[in-house]
Amino acid sequence: MKVTGVVFDCDGVLADSDEAWHAVEVEFCARHGVDRSSLDIDTHGLSMVDSVALLMAGRPDVDASKVTPEFIDLAETLVPRRVRPLPGAREAVAGWQRIAPVAVASNSPRTVLTAVLDAIDVGGLLATSVAADEVSSPKPAPDVYLEACARLGVNPDEVLVFEDSVAGALAAFAAGCHVIQVEARGSAPIPGVLAMVGTRQMGPTLAMDQLALQ
Repeated sequence: MKVTGVVFDCDGVLADSDEAWHAVEVEFCARHGVDRSSLDIDTHGLSMVDSVALLMAGRPDVDASKVTPEFIDLAETLVPRRVRPLPGAREAVAGWQRIAPVAVASNSPRTVLTAVLDAIDVGGLLATSVAADEVSSPKPAPDVYLEACARLGVNPDEVLVFEDSVAGALAAFAAGCHVIQVEARGSAPIPGVLAMVGTRQMGPTLAMDQLALQ
């Protein structure tokens, strides 16, 4: 396939942030009288509002939209301190940057996304990045990927997206992009992806080799 642009998700693809986000959820829940360990939910890949709604599902007296700013404030403080780059992440971005313009499209708000990109030292390699609060709707809506393609000035059909969540993959598909799934937590293959790779296989040589084997 012809690749004129590459877009990465951030959390779980470039950033090892599971523990950081879990810490945010634990603290946020505690402030609202909820024991996070008692909740059998997975917020991975969800928007801030959707995550808060799940966390507060047992508190019908709490309006998720009104307390989401508090959740974001916690994330701004805790996530950048605890996040780490995933193995091969920076190398992958640098490798693709030599071939095509690279962007990041994330369900995080701008303040959190910028802090995380700086913390993992990839911000300077990107042509642009798109945060969820810069578009009308977060993933699984296609908005962040459509905006990334527009900013890069490329056709979505010639854009390769690296995603690890179902919500993110659905967003990329809806935008008309091609998706390579990045393995996360023993995740099952997402229907429609071109290939599944580890973070060390996201660079252009190994990724294109994987596509050639499909």
